[in-house]
Amino acid sequence: MRAVSQTVRAMSTWACVAVGILSSGGSVAFAAGDEQFFVVDFEDLTESTPVSTQYGSVGVTFSIEGNPGLFPIIAREGAPTVAFTGTMADGPQASGLSGLTDPMVSGDASVPNDVRLHFAPAASDVRFYLIDVEPGESVTATAFNGAVPVATQTVVGGAPGTGNGVSTLITLTAPTITSVLIDVTGPNPGTGWGMDFLAFRRPCAEAGCAPRIRVAQESAPGAGDFASHILGEVPIASASTTPSSAIYAYNVPEGDSFNGFLMTPQIDVSTLFVTQTQEGYTIFFVHDCAIPNNPDGGTAETRVQFLNDTDGGTIVVRDDPTNLEPGAYEGVAGDSQFEARHAWDTCCTDGWAIAGLECGGTAIVQFTNTDGNAKTPTITGLNAWRVVGADGSEIALTLAADRRVLLQHLPPTNCPADLNCDGVVDAADLAILLGAWTLSGAADLDATGTVDGADLAILLGEWGPC
Repeated sequence: MRAVSQTVRAMSTWACVAVGILSSGGSVAFAAGDEQFFVVDFEDLTESTPVSTQYGSVGVTFSIEGNPGLFPIIAREGAPTVAFTGTMADGPQASGLSGLTDPMVSGDASVPNDVRLHFAPAASDVRFYLIDVEPGESVTATAFNGAVPVATQTVVGGAPGTGNGVSTLITLTAPTITSVLIDVTGPNPGTGWGMDFLAFRRPCAEAGCAPRIRVAQESAPGAGDFASHILGEVPIASASTTPSSAIYAYNVPEGDSFNGFLMTPQIDVSTLFVTQTQEGYTIFFVHDCAIPNNPDGGTAETRVQFLNDTDGGTIVVRDDPTNLEPGAYEGVAGDSQFEARHAWDTCCTDGWAIAGLECGGTAIVQFTNTDGNAKTPTITGLNAWRVVGADGSEIALTLAADRRVLLQHLPPTNCPADLNCDGVVDAADLAILLGAWTLSGAADLDATGTVDGADLAILLGEWGPC
């Protein structure tokens, strides 16, 4: 097992919220496990790429209204060759990220095109940022159930929260959303606009379709009594087309700086969440939220260890999505333990991510002295830490050095015996269960703390396709 120690410093600012005491369970936006959660960024596509069905695997496609031969395109800050070429000096995209915009028509950027997002299966909540809505422009986003409008929001250039390079959050909620139309109008629509950080949720075809993380914390450092101290479960979001570095919505000033549903940083609180990204199931950490009235910029020393990992974790720590800074580290296959000391500038906050948690896998997380320096406290400027689920649920953890937290990746509750998440309960899952006999983990299907005959009976009862 190879340990890597690395210092990470921040290059970004985020919106923050202040909190009081956190309680287990927290605020739940809707029933955990009865919805699926998706995040779509556009970082995997290059400048000027027409976008149509590339994200069909997660249930969203794109078109230009009234013109089946034309499609929205990718625009990227620093290379606006096909968009954002209007009358004003445009710098619309945050931190060099890619976004979606309407294409020029016959080389004329002043001709606006309406972009439609199609959701199949239907969504129930759609969020994204409109970027660069300037004076003279009006952008209306309307959600439809078939041909019937069910929710709408209009952004008028010149209003607070708009302007050159400014991101404005759009939130559309309805029981059934089959499409969203983005309509650009106004006397001066040629200044360029874009959208980014698309997130949406949809009901499961049957209850319990979302994969989950089970959280436990030992009663004291080194106690190892995780099985008797299970704190709860939270659902996982899917951002399988998005690299982990793009989950950080850098320089978005209006609030949801972790792509829609995922997380809003909180002052003096350390946050952990798990999301499926392009690199696999990825554990994210964000410590504190440093703003002028909170100058301590919380620091922590953290260790993550994957247990029974077949291919090793992949560390994807980045200070900035566009540049691998000297203080950043990108891990190699075979690393199953990572150690980091986080120490930020007081102006900013940042986090890091480690990919490599597998379906049915387990990770142990702890704050511990990773640098061997007694003069650098393991925890500074933090008063709480938590695990956050994709549905907004929270599980409070005890903030204490070396008091370990166990994270277990669980299959969806509608097929809990599918231990390798391949859509069928078969001999491969049986082998996983037998290999975990008398232990705990995802194969502990009845959550008693031990894999035994009762769990075997559950698995055999679910034999076959999910």
